[in-house]
Amino acid sequence: MAASAYNALALLGEKAKLVNLYDVRILPPDPSMIDVALGHERIMTMEDGTRHGGAGTLMVSATRERAQELNASLPTTRILGIPRAYVEHHRPDALLEELGLDPKALAVAIERMLGDPPSFPESLHERPARRILEMLK
Repeated sequence: MAASAYNALALLGEKAKLVNLYDVRILPPDPSMIDVALGHERIMTMEDGTRHGGAGTLMVSATRERAQELNASLPTTRILGIPRAYVEHHRPDALLEELGLDPKALAVAIERMLGDPPSFPESLHERPARRILEMLK
């Protein structure tokens, strides 16, 4: 999935500067990465595994748990992955396109999420990362 995500960023052009991309290779997620994630307004996970109960669910759950520990706001989240449904066998590139996980579809999903208003309270909207980092000291 990392290659598709990087290719999606290339399709975004200048908007790619608004995105931090992490290629998470180990689970459970590193606690310091979760703390950094809390400083963002939006988190989108992408995986070529199931989106229900997969790595994305684990990431969002860990982020939610840490937000509760710190009494912090949970960023807006989206989990992209394979649905719980029968999926016809295809070539990998055709399958990813069908599932909306190819670079073009990922770029559209990222762009759409960037346009969504974040769910941080107004008081945190401008610089949520600063408040989270202060709580961690």
